[in-house]
Amino acid sequence: LEALQHALSGAGGPGGAALGPGPSSHATEFAANRVFVGGLPQTCDDAKLHTFFAQFGPLTDAKVMLDRNTGRSRGFGYVSFLDATGMEAALLNGGHNMIDDKLVVVKKCEERGSPALMGRERAAGLLGAPAAGVSPL
Repeated sequence: LEALQHALSGAGGPGGAALGPGPSSHATEFAANRVFVGGLPQTCDDAKLHTFFAQFGPLTDAKVMLDRNTGRSRGFGYVSFLDATGMEAALLNGGHNMIDDKLVVVKKCEERGSPALMGRERAAGLLGAPAAGVSPL
């Protein structure tokens, strides 16, 4: 299990810390036992997402993100596992994660506010410019 955690986390130490390499200010902070699922078919709802990912282990939550105006799926969601074992199994299933005959992308979920995530959001124009006198991440 340690080797698996090491491979998934990209960390150098035994047990695999959940941070990327080194103490960089752009280290990626991952949410414990949570994955992002992208490329969901429009036919996928919370129940279907839950049913699919429950094969890997017990879940605490499965949520398809919906458009506020239309109520339709935005094509992605989040799944929270009770423990890391289920999350790791889903990640290792890689190219076999298919819902309604559509391959979905499963990635470790980054914590809100992590420096790496905020940097990408700022670059994509999703966050406002840094306040005056505040250096960018």
